[in-house]
Amino acid sequence: MAMRASAVALVLLSVFPQPSAPQETITGKTVLLAIGYPPGIPSRQALFVKTTDIQRVHVLVYNSTSGDLPASWFPGITTGMDIKLSGTWLSRGPNSSGDGQQSRRSSSGRGGQSSAAGKAAQRYPYQYNVRSAYCFLGNEMKVSGGHKSKPVIERGKKKRKVKAMAAAAAVASRQPNGSACPATGLPKFNVSQDRRAVFAELNPRGPAVGGTFSQCSYGKSRLTLNSQVVDKVELPCNGPTVTSLQRKQRRVYLIPPSACGFVGLAYIGCDGSFECRAWISSDLWTTPQAYVHELGHHTFLAHASTTRKDGSVDEYGDFTSSMGYCCVDRCPNMPQAWQLGWAPLQQLSGATLRPGTTVQVQLASQSNPSSRPTGPSGVRVVANWTAGVDPIFAGLRSRTGGDLALDPSYSNRINLYSSASTNTYDARPSMWRAGLAVNQSWEAPGANLTIRLRGFASGIALVSVGLRPYSALTLCPPPPPPPPPPPAGKAIVLARNYRRGKPALQSLFIRTKTGKRVHIFFGNETRYPGITTGMDILLDGTWLSRGAGDAQAAAAAHAAAHAAAAGDGLPAAQSAICVWGKKMRVSGRRKTKPIIQRGTVRAAVASGAGDDPVQTVGVLSTNPQLTSTDMSTLFVPIAGRQPDGSACPNAGLPKFNASQVRQAVFAELNPRGATVGGTFSQCSYGKSRLTMKNSLVVDTVELPCNGTTFDVPWTFSKCDFDDFNGWADAVDQKLIASGLDLSKYFHRVYMVPPGPCTFVGLAYIGCDGSFECRAWIAGDVWTTTQAIVHELGHHLYLGHSGLLTTQGNLDEYGDSSSLMGFCEDRCPTTPQMWQLGWGQVVQLDSKSLRPGVTVQVQLVSQSDPSSRLLVWA
Repeated sequence: MAMRASAVALVLLSVFPQPSAPQETITGKTVLLAIGYPPGIPSRQALFVKTTDIQRVHVLVYNSTSGDLPASWFPGITTGMDIKLSGTWLSRGPNSSGDGQQSRRSSSGRGGQSSAAGKAAQRYPYQYNVRSAYCFLGNEMKVSGGHKSKPVIERGKKKRKVKAMAAAAAVASRQPNGSACPATGLPKFNVSQDRRAVFAELNPRGPAVGGTFSQCSYGKSRLTLNSQVVDKVELPCNGPTVTSLQRKQRRVYLIPPSACGFVGLAYIGCDGSFECRAWISSDLWTTPQAYVHELGHHTFLAHASTTRKDGSVDEYGDFTSSMGYCCVDRCPNMPQAWQLGWAPLQQLSGATLRPGTTVQVQLASQSNPSSRPTGPSGVRVVANWTAGVDPIFAGLRSRTGGDLALDPSYSNRINLYSSASTNTYDARPSMWRAGLAVNQSWEAPGANLTIRLRGFASGIALVSVGLRPYSALTLCPPPPPPPPPPPAGKAIVLARNYRRGKPALQSLFIRTKTGKRVHIFFGNETRYPGITTGMDILLDGTWLSRGAGDAQAAAAAHAAAHAAAAGDGLPAAQSAICVWGKKMRVSGRRKTKPIIQRGTVRAAVASGAGDDPVQTVGVLSTNPQLTSTDMSTLFVPIAGRQPDGSACPNAGLPKFNASQVRQAVFAELNPRGATVGGTFSQCSYGKSRLTMKNSLVVDTVELPCNGTTFDVPWTFSKCDFDDFNGWADAVDQKLIASGLDLSKYFHRVYMVPPGPCTFVGLAYIGCDGSFECRAWIAGDVWTTTQAIVHELGHHLYLGHSGLLTTQGNLDEYGDSSSLMGFCEDRCPTTPQMWQLGWGQVVQLDSKSLRPGVTVQVQLVSQSDPSSRLLVWA
């Protein structure tokens, strides 16, 4: 069937308010770039628009269907299609952006980020990495057009002859003294070596790019000396762009050693609108298969994949295809050879394959053109009797011709694939399913179809394709069960505090009615203003992982590697139960009495300089609701040990014992030193108490190096959310089993061993009594009073105490007068004392402070307990 013009719309979901910058529209031709990385790192795609006045505009969009932010896959789009995009300029040239802000690269000439770009990063709801001089944030796009193709399946032979004229340019970047540019190296290969890797005429006995195209296509596609490998092009370390090589439709640039982490890049599809580009990394200049792979993208080929045992997708895992992993020389697989028009196939469908019947097919080797002068080299089965099954391909491969280096485990076997591609220009991936030896069979899932290799006759494979009888149930299978709804429950906001130089972060969890903790990712958010622990939360989103061993966890890990490599995509599922949030509704909060109580306080007011003060009545501001009077807290030192008593891998044994912790906590045991209990008593003037009567430091609790609590595994070899929560859960269970009543202790502080945790402390922000409130203290600061008081301060709804530096930047912990600043023993600040209900202040407003007047207030020391009955500000 002919390929229809397609339209794709990607719309930004209104999770957060969109930028207020003016909306604009750009039009042009698409450039879709495939970016391939070394094994273990998934590939990604990047979208550009080639406009009439600007050569290339990098486009960032949010795909509300997949959850990628920004989108890293663009199904249905290939290079050369017409595009209309509305959105906002992030950067509009080397020196300025569309909304008047500089791009990153314009700030210093060395790629540094300017203050304007930093403001731009704060302005937008997500921190997009502006990597191009021309960069556009799109919120809606429409793509249309594309190649018109004849019907792919024809009664006669269908050939696709391609004269693949290409130019390869080796690039070297040098400083004026001839040395390599910073962060790069000089080329490892010379032009002569490059030419031998490209042209079969110069290397008839070895693998070459031209030889692979000729042999795998049976001469239909040619890359010969009609193409060109130019002499090495030397460029300065910095400079403007230039263009040349107008005669060559395909251009391959061989880049020098540099910071580029990819194996290769290439445009996906080339429709003739403009030149098609590819880039090869420095280690692979003389590796023919790397060229063949990237040029394959030019011919609309996608990657050749397979599935792992756990059900996740290995994007490059098909070792029978040049579009799989680098760097063994081999031809494309059967569905790709069919897509390219290189291999004749026999097609079967519901019209030729009836229920209860078997069709016998004789297949020649796809690798050996002399073995199939007339017959097919593969089968394509279109399972149009059922829904949701991609066409199935079967083909024979052997170690000859372009497949001389094929892995022996795939040779002389029927290799089975599925592929949704419908025509030459349909750039969708293929999936290797199985390889059959003689008398082996494979059943296509959901299709009632069985394919068997019966044997060989004179090198021809004898294959049977059978369709079992099916019932109405298989004709109309029941719909799959709906995915479980996103979670609802109580919010847990976790403050994550680090040492100087690293900003604090927050993490959001939902505690469900069953007690499970669900980790929430919400865009790139690391702060949740207005949300505190215990509030009601309802979430709309996508499950990344619903428990230990969940198949979706593997997919999330796949997406995590994607995100690590590309800076986008779904995040790492750092918890066994994890959700990617799109919308959320938070309601409810702790009920408080009125904060402002009107009383009378006399203050001296002067109407002007030198005037005698006059008496006026101010407002006495107090917070009558104490956040907590009874600071009943359980302190738990934790040690992880192997069976022989040694420390767990990647962890250490505790540096302090329980007796030392008690000395740091209880004023009764250390009346002259700084203690947690003493700090609360003195700073609150006795209003909040943490003593040996209401709190407890247990002896060090020892745990194994690995365990499972509430079906969630944890380990001491790392410090993810499941781990430190798992340690706390395991400790609680052990203490309950010993007979300790944990319900007496509303606050719980877990002291973790030295090792994998990089934080100083963690704590829930706010505790409303819905459930216990947790905090964690790092292994180096078990006996550091202020570290413990700081985390318990978060339990009491206190935020951090910061200051503005002389440069106008926020130092989040910089207020040295507060226990919520950097780690030093001291009381809260005046606003925090007022917030906690520990003190009173004089409030001045428009009634007591009028224009042109000065108010005189007498203040006593906040730190002097004897002054607690007086008013201070």
